[in-house]
Amino acid sequence: MKKSIKILDCTLRDGGYYNNWDFEPTIVENYLNAIAEANIDIVELGLRNFPKPGFFGAFAYTSEDFINRLKLPDGPCYGVMVDAKTILSSELSVKEAIDTLFVAAKDSKIKLVRVAAHFGEVEKSGPIVKYLKELGYIVGYNLMQAGGKLSSEISSKAFQVNEWNAVDTLYFACLL
Repeated sequence: MKKSIKILDCTLRDGGYYNNWDFEPTIVENYLNAIAEANIDIVELGLRNFPKPGFFGAFAYTSEDFINRLKLPDGPCYGVMVDAKTILSSELSVKEAIDTLFVAAKDSKIKLVRVAAHFGEVEKSGPIVKYLKELGYIVGYNLMQAGGKLSSEISSKAFQVNEWNAVDTLYFACLL
């Protein structure tokens, strides 16, 4: 098993919580060029969501149409994050929800999809990551709010995720 460290930058996705994912085009272009020059491995462009009430900028949705209009420099792998809750709370089936939000990886500039889930959503998330994998994506799984959890609970969830045989990288989000 080959192990390597990869750097994932999520400035546009995570930073969007401060400005409703509404970034000036010039800032985005300069940022993407700087990230490529810095040899950052992965850039998480934003979230993938169904339409929501209220104003949110394009990086709250990072639709295929929007991404196709961006000038993405060569080098980094580009990705998006989708909250498991977005798919699980949809009135659509998991497959229908994913087909509404995503195209096959071969038809997208996005190669990585990170699925963010709370510990209580793990049991229902398997079909999400498996179908994204079938669509050809590199799949990351982000366990949110891991800080303060017992090691046994973290291990149990990690083993469950491993059993799906569809997750390329498991992430843990915690406050230090």
